[in-house]
Amino acid sequence: MATTGQKRTAEVGIQGKFIRENTGYDYSMNQGGPSIFMAPRPVKALDLVVVVAGPRVFKNRAVVWQVMDLAHRHKRISTVVHGGTPGTEQLAAEWAERIGLSVACCPADWAHDQEVAPLRQHLRMIEAYKPDGVIIFPGTLFGDDLAARAGSHKIPVWFPKVPQR
Repeated sequence: MATTGQKRTAEVGIQGKFIRENTGYDYSMNQGGPSIFMAPRPVKALDLVVVVAGPRVFKNRAVVWQVMDLAHRHKRISTVVHGGTPGTEQLAAEWAERIGLSVACCPADWAHDQEVAPLRQHLRMIEAYKPDGVIIFPGTLFGDDLAARAGSHKIPVWFPKVPQR
C-alpha cells in the first residue's frame, strides 16, 4: 500500500470498463485504508471539435471570422463541423481552412429524411463528431433544436451576439 504522496497505479472505472492509470500520487485521506478518489476527466487539450450553425443569408465574413477567432483564442479548436449551407457555415469553414484547421461537412440528407432532415442532421453531427462546443449564430433555422440536442449531451452552446445584417 502506497502512502500519501507516493506514486502508484490505480484502476479507474470509466463507463463500466476498468483501465489501469498511473495517477502519480495517492490521493487518499486515510493513511491506512484503501485509496478511493475520483480521477479527473480526461481533457482533450489539442483536439477540440466545434459545430457551427448559422443562417444562409448572413454573409458578413468579418463578423463570422471575428467570432471564430474569439472562440479559438478561448479554447483551441482543431476541427470545425458544419452543415454545408452557404452563408455563416461556409464562412466558418473558410476561416478554419485559412488557419489550417480540419473541416468536416455533415449535410442534411433531404432525399432520405425529407422534412426532418435538419433535425436528423443535428443528431448526426452531435453523435458522429462528439463536439466539445456548439456555436449557433442568430437567425439560424432549427437552432433551438441543435441547442437542445447539444444540451442533452452536456455540450456547451454559445449564441454570439452579432449584428443581423
